[in-house]
Amino acid sequence: MSSLPPTSAEDVIDQPARAQFEAFLDEHRSELNGCLDRLSEEQVRRSLVPSRTTLLGLVKHATFVEKVWFDEAVTCRSRAGTHPGCGPARCSCLAEPPVAVRR
Repeated sequence: MSSLPPTSAEDVIDQPARAQFEAFLDEHRSELNGCLDRLSEEQVRRSLVPSRTTLLGLVKHATFVEKVWFDEAVTCRSRAGTHPGCGPARCSCLAEPPVAVRR
């Protein structure tokens, strides 16, 4: 077996929960980021469905959910205590101005 840590969810099925969780999270991050490959900034901001959802919006939402979830899990405080008034559409932790899509 390799000395490197397992990298896919399939590789960690018999590993401790933390290794499974990290592999699962890394795999989903990679898949979401892969959706942006070879797309222009205009394309990732374009809405193709009636709900106005965009690929960039999905990335922002995943970032928000991860940040809030980890803050709550680590600090054992509710979102109201760590991110008052925060929601996926407006969150101070995501308040940086939009930037060009990085490749």
